[in-house]
Amino acid sequence: MAQSTSQRARLFRQRLASATAIFDAIGKDGRLLLLAELEERIEADEADQVVERASRSATTTAPKKRPETFLVRAEQVVLANPQGLRTVEVADRIGQRLSAAHSSLQLLAQQGKIARHGSRTATLWTPIGATPVERVERIGEAIVHVLKEAGPATAMDQRTLKARVTAVVAGATKKAPASNSIAMELRRLSERRIIEKRGANEHGPTYGLCQTEVENDPPTLN
Repeated sequence: MAQSTSQRARLFRQRLASATAIFDAIGKDGRLLLLAELEERIEADEADQVVERASRSATTTAPKKRPETFLVRAEQVVLANPQGLRTVEVADRIGQRLSAAHSSLQLLAQQGKIARHGSRTATLWTPIGATPVERVERIGEAIVHVLKEAGPATAMDQRTLKARVTAVVAGATKKAPASNSIAMELRRLSERRIIEKRGANEHGPTYGLCQTEVENDPPTLN
């Protein structure tokens, strides 16, 4: 006997409630992975429909290639960049939303196809077995990096230091830091005795690394 409209609606609501309960129970990480898997299935279904429509309208008998999904493209991009990529870089290259790209990358890592490195806010994705190239992206890290490169005996004036820090951060992030942000970070690092003032010249105070930070590698910025 065929189900009535009300029966079908009631059955749908029951299934939806069960699915929602499971979705709530698997936690945030589980939900992200599930969403990535669902998005992958939806993309695959849509790709199949594209191929089917193309096959019906084509005048040639040549087989049609199934379009690549975001998951496949994300894996290919990471495997082609063993130095490591940020999530936003992968998202930009494959044309996927940032949150969805993050879920895709998490799923690939869980499947053992790529590796994740670094903290949650500074993640790099690489092929399995690859070591990511260290990046200097934060202002504080860039200040210490520039002063270490200059040498422990060097005192660098504020104008030169700001210019070099700007070049380092902009080179890594494609975005120049604000001048006042660098000044605030100089004050913070000075207060924490990571860097110190060593006099001044016509371009402002001169800075160098404190002795304890010269001996630390990497520097203790946290």
